[in-house]
Amino acid sequence: MSTVSATRIRQYEPQTEWFEREPGGIHGIVHEARVLIWSQVLAVLGVREGLAVDPDVLGWAAVHDTQRQDDGSDPEHGSRAAEWIERQPNLIPATVPRARVAYLCRWHVPPDHRAPEMTDELRVFKDADALDRWRIYDLDPRLLRTRIAHTLLSASRNLWSLTDHLFDSGEAFEKVVSTAVEIGVLRPE
Repeated sequence: MSTVSATRIRQYEPQTEWFEREPGGIHGIVHEARVLIWSQVLAVLGVREGLAVDPDVLGWAAVHDTQRQDDGSDPEHGSRAAEWIERQPNLIPATVPRARVAYLCRWHVPPDHRAPEMTDELRVFKDADALDRWRIYDLDPRLLRTRIAHTLLSASRNLWSLTDHLFDSGEAFEKVVSTAVEIGVLRPE
């Protein structure tokens, strides 16, 4: 399965100062690291199957929960994340379509039918986020949008179970990445 390198993942590492609140909670760095990993794996596999996705757009969208105000429903957190991205001129490289990153952040929250367009990137990103719902005991495979995501259920549960104890934002990102390498989800380099 290791179609993505750990080096690729590290370029999108979320920083603690990007978080509006505690980066060590259930929507913090550990969650964003796992979503980032699944977004990149799904992107590579999706491109092979003809999906129109940009791994860089998906990688930068992993900041989707940085603007949460609480760990409850917080239905506006995606919109706040999109607006935050739009206000950060140096966050995302100029070669990455910032509007598409903001779109994924904004529409990852509402139900699919509310999105103006259910793009391949949005489907993949929502599935990447859903593959980490093990952490809240709420992953329903029937709600996954892509066939590829269904093939990652076991691996996503394994990655979650091995990294669920990580809440320290200091080294947590790297620990998630190295665990993904150890279990074969990512290549070392």
